Amino acid sequence: MKGRTQNRSHDIISSKKNTGSKEKDEEFEKESVERKLAEKALREQIDRNKQILQTAIDGYFLVNEAGQILEVNPAAGIYGYSQEELVGMNIRALDADEPQKVREDVKRILNEGSARFETSQRCKDGRIVVVEVSIHTVDVGKQKFFCSFFHDITERKQAEQMLKEKEKELQIKNINLEEINTALNVLLKRREEDKIELEKKVMANIDELVNPYIEKMKKSGLNESQKAYLSILESNLNDIISQFSLHLSSAYLNFTPTEIKIANLIRLSKTTKEVADLLNVSSKTVEVHRKRIRSKFGIKNKKVNLRSHLSSLKDG
Repeated sequence: MKGRTQNRSHDIISSKKNTGSKEKDEEFEKESVERKLAEKALREQIDRNKQILQTAIDGYFLVNEAGQILEVNPAAGIYGYSQEELVGMNIRALDADEPQKVREDVKRILNEGSARFETSQRCKDGRIVVVEVSIHTVDVGKQKFFCSFFHDITERKQAEQMLKEKEKELQIKNINLEEINTALNVLLKRREEDKIELEKKVMANIDELVNPYIEKMKKSGLNESQKAYLSILESNLNDIISQFSLHLSSAYLNFTPTEIKIANLIRLSKTTKEVADLLNVSSKTVEVHRKRIRSKFGIKNKKVNLRSHLSSLKDG
């Protein structure tokens, strides 16, 4: 009886052991299948990444800490080297920048783990190209690798440089034009000043050298015919003077040509009747113009002699 019980217990234990072993086998098999699937997915991802790198427009370098190029893609051929020539080459052999700039770029990559910058590099045939580089670091165990993507921006930089030069040329031309305009303005101003000065001198000479003799001739007992000629002469002379006065006064007083004629005659001590006779208008018309002239001078209703005021303007 006791023997049978022992056998039954042994069978139960064996059964449990077999069941546990079977479960472990199933679990191991399941893990193995999952691992194989993960490995397959990883290999497929690696293959896809390689395919992307092989067809990428940007060049690609995988570089170790010593600067040795480990992997490249076809687009890295912008330097004129084949993929076989590039693999194993030290990346520093391509540097064309000053060593100080290169050290600063490397330091930034190491400190920040990634960097984006522009750098000049030397091609196989000696040409210098400007490339835009994007680098990030990858740590595998205790080793550090650098994944570098880059593309040639030489034409863009040349275009930018040409644009800067054109802008500089335009700035110089604008400065030259401004200087020319300034010089022309000075010349025009000087010309206008010379013109005004000449007109003043002509008017002063007529007042000093011509008008006194006209007044003397009036008092010299002329006959009617001579008086008529003298009146015409005086009227024409006043017309000439009024043209000068038009430039000298009307620009800032807004006088009409008639007002300028009357103002000149008043300045020459002509009475209202004499002005009216010379201009073939009524005395009332002359009085109206006198009031307007005083108003434009700002001396209306003031005790200021109009002839004296006009003379002071001429002298100024």
